[in-house]
Amino acid sequence: MKQSVKAVLIAAGVLLVLGIALAVILLVPEKTPDVSEPNVNLSYLWDDGEEQLVPITSKPQNSILELSIENEKGSFAFTRHKRDSSYYWTTDALGEVLPDEAAIGRFVDSFTFLCGSSVVEENSSSLEKYGLKDPLATVKISFEDGSSATLLFGIKNPVRDSYVYCCESGSGRVILVEYSAVEEVYFDARAFAKLVLTEEYSEKTGYPEYIRIERKDLETPVELRYMSELEGADEELVITTSNLYRFTEPISAEIDASRGGNLYQGVCGLTMRSCEFLEQSEDNLKACGLDDPFAKVTFKFNGTERALLIGNETDGGYYAALEGAAGIFSIAKNRAPWRTFGVFAVISKRPLSPYIYSCENVVVTTPNGEYKFDIDSVTHTFSLNGKAVDTNGFKLLYQELIGPVGEELYTEQTDGAPYVSVKFNYKSEYHGIYGTDSDELSYLAFDGRKYAVNLNGKTLFKVGEIYVSRLIESVNDLV
Repeated sequence: MKQSVKAVLIAAGVLLVLGIALAVILLVPEKTPDVSEPNVNLSYLWDDGEEQLVPITSKPQNSILELSIENEKGSFAFTRHKRDSSYYWTTDALGEVLPDEAAIGRFVDSFTFLCGSSVVEENSSSLEKYGLKDPLATVKISFEDGSSATLLFGIKNPVRDSYVYCCESGSGRVILVEYSAVEEVYFDARAFAKLVLTEEYSEKTGYPEYIRIERKDLETPVELRYMSELEGADEELVITTSNLYRFTEPISAEIDASRGGNLYQGVCGLTMRSCEFLEQSEDNLKACGLDDPFAKVTFKFNGTERALLIGNETDGGYYAALEGAAGIFSIAKNRAPWRTFGVFAVISKRPLSPYIYSCENVVVTTPNGEYKFDIDSVTHTFSLNGKAVDTNGFKLLYQELIGPVGEELYTEQTDGAPYVSVKFNYKSEYHGIYGTDSDELSYLAFDGRKYAVNLNGKTLFKVGEIYVSRLIESVNDLV
């Protein structure tokens, strides 16, 4: 290759490299300093290196004798005690409000081995920029080995607000700590109040026996009762249902488990959102609307009758108090269905499913006549006008009589002579279980294609003509 050609190629290569370098320089934006504060050092706001655990305290589990907190909201302390072979911590700051021992134990024990995510400064001379000169919270800890520690907690990191600044008193070593690990140091003692106020459901406790709801916007109280007829009976003879409760006031009807289950499940393990006041003073009750509550829910659970009071609306919930338990709480709206539910909105489309042998008789009236089917619970036989009817045939008819009758919710009152009616007359020993001596379903024609379904005279549903026709045919086939 000639010397001149080599020179041209070398020059072209140099120009190409210089061009690429210039392009890179032009594409990378210039770092512009904050013109308002050009000399401010912001390096303490974040950690450029990889995060690593930085031990702040390192002691054996359960080794804290006492831990005290002082913050803008006040001061309180936890003291260790022993029960059998385990430790627990108590505080006097809650008064008569029950403490959440498990939550306190987890919180206190987290300070036996507390770690930060990174060191911000090893020997800071300006703690005020971290909120540590006058700390937002101070935690003093006494360990069983005789040592102690005082930890200062400041502001959140302005860039990474899931972290707060921490240092040990007398030290300039500033450490970033996850806020979620220590957030309670900024709260008052109410953060450690027990929020689950009743027992959870178990096979031992069973379901609540009844729930009575009194509400200012309801003309009459609403009462729910557990369908105790489901217990202890032969499974082959009991009509299976997914519903566990029924209304007994102001109507008698089953409650749909999927739409109204929280009405009875909610009083089991009754859970508050937060403790608002430690004392149920006259002024506190009045301020929360609990001196004259909007709703009162009385229930009997695990052999004890309790009453939940629900007052004024607060941010995302309602004020609430449980009679016999100290303190005023707030309860989340989704955990307080008793304050807003509508009776007709949670009625099951299968409003009745009485146990077949709880009935003295069933009276079915169609355009063809009245049929009174007597039920013998001893011999498990059935008869019509003194004559036996086919056992399996009547059981199939009975299943249809108590099947899902509601195709569409319809509560506009419809009165008149029923086209078809089915009346369940209960034996005397079942009157208390069902809250009545009888229940009646009536089907009233009102637009030629649909029938209104009345339960004990109150309109609940619409049903298609084909259902009523099939019901009449089933009766005709049996008799």
